[in-house]
Parts: sequence; structure tokens; C-alpha cells
Amino acid sequence: MRPAEGQIVSGDALLVLEGQPTTVVVADGLGHGAGAAEPAQAFCHFVRAHSSMGPDRIMSAASTEFVHSRGLAAAVLRIDVAAGKFSYCGVGNIDLHARSSSPIRPISTPGIIGRPVRKILHFDYSLTPGDILVAHTDGISSRFEVEDFAELDSAPMAAAILERLGRSYDDASCVVIRL
Repeated sequence: MRPAEGQIVSGDALLVLEGQPTTVVVADGLGHGAGAAEPAQAFCHFVRAHSSMGPDRIMSAASTEFVHSRGLAAAVLRIDVAAGKFSYCGVGNIDLHARSSSPIRPISTPGIIGRPVRKILHFDYSLTPGDILVAHTDGISSRFEVEDFAELDSAPMAAAILERLGRSYDDASCVVIRL
């Protein structure tokens, strides 16, 4: 994760709640800097407090909870390694790429958390050992293939994607999940 050029604070936030299942959050507050960081970090705290809810219910509740904020884009991934599956629910310009034995290509619902969202989309997928998931904010170009970075471990892979594909004018965040 890194701030936009000229900023000290990133308006993006990441959260990983390890366990069974594991919950991963990628959040991008509207704009840049501290003002954008506030709703992104608040969303992560909201997910932590409501982690027993499903990703789609979290997003529905957050749309109401953040109505007086500047707003944000976010995605929640719920990964159940034991069951070999994961769920994805996103609102706004958060993207997910995957290298998997079965097709994985969810889309985020257009809109902004904190504003009315018509229908929140929820996707469920199967996972197998060796699958790689890459979730990122719009501060990273979505024009890449996971396979191009697959030889790297998770943290170096996220750093390489951020370095090569990060847009200097925007906050950028990337999380890599390897099964």
C-alpha cells in the first residue's frame, strides 16, 4: 500500500482477519490523503466488528452506516480453505484477478458505499491448492495477468504489482492470497 504522489497518508486501507474462514478487505476512500483514509479505515473497523456477517450483508449494512461519510469503494473476500471456496462482494472500483484451475472473475457493483446502491452482487467460487487471488484498488492498472508475477511469493508479488502497475497520481493498494 502507498499514498498518491505528494501525499503522506494513503486513502486506501487493507485488513486481513485470519482464521477459519479468513476475511480480507480492500478499501479505497474517495479522493486522497487523510480525508480519504478516514472512511477506508472506518470500513475496516466496521468489518472487524461485523465479521460474523456475510460479505453481501456487510456491504448492505455499510451503505447505510457510511451515509454521512465522503464514501468509499471496497471489497470483502471470505476465504474458507477447509471447504475449498471463497466469496467476493465489492462495491466501486476494486478489482480481483485470479490464477485458478476454475474461472474466477467477479465484478464489483457500480457505486459508492455511503450512497444508495441498487443491487449488491455476491459471487461464490471454488478454490484449489495453488490458486492465487490478487485484489487491488484503482490506483493499480487492471491490465495484467497474475501469471506474469506468479513465480514470486505473496508479499514480493504484491510489491512488484504495486511498483510496476501503480498509478503515481492515486493511492494504491494490493493484496495477494496464495492457497
